[in-house]
Amino acid sequence: MRSILFQWDEVPSGFLDFEGAVEIPKESALAANVSEGELLLATFAVSLRATAVTGRVERIQGPGEARWVLRVESRDWERLMAFAHKVRMPPSSRSPAHYDSVRDIRLPSRFPSAPIAAGADAMFLRVIFVRPGPTERDAFVHELGGSGIIVDLCDDLEVGLARLHVGKPDALLLTVSEGLPELGWLTQVRGEFEDLVIICTGDNLPARDIVHAFELGVDEFATKPLRASEFGARLVALMRRKRGRETNLGVA
Repeated sequence: MRSILFQWDEVPSGFLDFEGAVEIPKESALAANVSEGELLLATFAVSLRATAVTGRVERIQGPGEARWVLRVESRDWERLMAFAHKVRMPPSSRSPAHYDSVRDIRLPSRFPSAPIAAGADAMFLRVIFVRPGPTERDAFVHELGGSGIIVDLCDDLEVGLARLHVGKPDALLLTVSEGLPELGWLTQVRGEFEDLVIICTGDNLPARDIVHAFELGVDEFATKPLRASEFGARLVALMRRKRGRETNLGVA
């Protein structure tokens, strides 16, 4: 699945012109090589807030040239409308927008860290989820994206390590197997990313594997099935404690 990043200082007035769909700007690199029916992950970033949705590319023929749009489900459309309202979309503003077609989500480097809080004021966080289950993929992207937690999905350990180096996320969520065959990979990650929050999840793992994971430096373990809302709460709690320790030590 490819991704597109919409980044604005203010939301332009034409953002919601298409009912149930968002236009892919013709000046973007992505518009030149999309195909009908392609599934995309779109991240919308405005100032210090962001949300993400998935949708399928659709070609709309209007007066003059055809346009490409990203058609989203009704629940995601309602969430986008709420997001636009939350960031106080000006009625006639057409601030310059930046569009970038990327293979993986890379959040803008200018986004500063914000204090962690609950609900709509949650900290803007980025998580790499390595080897998500089939039922977890859409749930984590959709449910957490609206609360400021952007989840980047990855099915391969080596690709996941590369994304850790490139994206510099706040946390790693990893699905582990019985016997911890991921032992060497986890050891390498903890050695290279000392401050990274690591949460492991697995199905019916024996106690010895869970204990071993903590001995390797894992911060939290969650048993499957793992609900997106539960993971979000665990992550916010971990980040709050982490920030508290840094403040007490004079780091933050």
